[in-house]
Amino acid sequence: MHKRFLGKIVVIVGGSSDIGMSAAGSFLKEGAKVIILDVVEPDSGLMKKKNNKNGGIYFLKTDILNENKVKIVMRHIFERFKKIDVLFNNVGFYYEKSTLLFSLDKWRQVLDSNLTSVFISCKYAIPYMIKDKNGAVINVSSIDALRGENDALAYCVSKAGVIALTKSLAMEFARYNIRINCIAAGPMLTSTLKKWNTISDMRHMRKKVPLGRLGRPVDVAKSVLFLASQEADYITGEVLVVDGGILQGSI
Repeated sequence: MHKRFLGKIVVIVGGSSDIGMSAAGSFLKEGAKVIILDVVEPDSGLMKKKNNKNGGIYFLKTDILNENKVKIVMRHIFERFKKIDVLFNNVGFYYEKSTLLFSLDKWRQVLDSNLTSVFISCKYAIPYMIKDKNGAVINVSSIDALRGENDALAYCVSKAGVIALTKSLAMEFARYNIRINCIAAGPMLTSTLKKWNTISDMRHMRKKVPLGRLGRPVDVAKSVLFLASQEADYITGEVLVVDGGILQGSI
């Protein structure tokens, strides 16, 4: 296998999730060292190599909404590895309730989890990319940010904010050769999807997908690696839709 990320340092925020671990495994296979930032250590065979200098994957318990802690951990990563090449913001908190019954506290929780966390991690990782005048940031949004969804207003708004944040940062930091892009993911077979939907719901979702199946975490992971790689070195400020054709099928 051609190791596109040999010697690269990849930071995955919210890396304990299904998609985060799939991306971590893919980066590892292509030669990167991966640092997972999350409040919960991932339950994965990958982490059997945790903090092993030859293993290539590291876990740092981090409250990604605590600005000072994120600042400290990004500095620690830079001091240890001397650079940050890729930042993958893979945070997604979904909460479903009618808008008229949605509390302000829950609204703030969803927006903080999905949007403010991305702002914080970018704020403290990008300065280290500026030092090298090189870097790639990939943020995860959702097709719900582009089309809306019943009873998921805060989620849709937060993910739309991720798109706007991505585009604005891409323009601001392009002069430093830092590329910042976004993935708008469709329904993926993750623990979150299974938590909020019955088997019948998921069968109904699948029928709406022109490619005939729901997405898998690896589908997002492959797109993340593309956007992080030199193959995408002339792409910035873009939203890559990874949804099996759902949006096109609804036009």
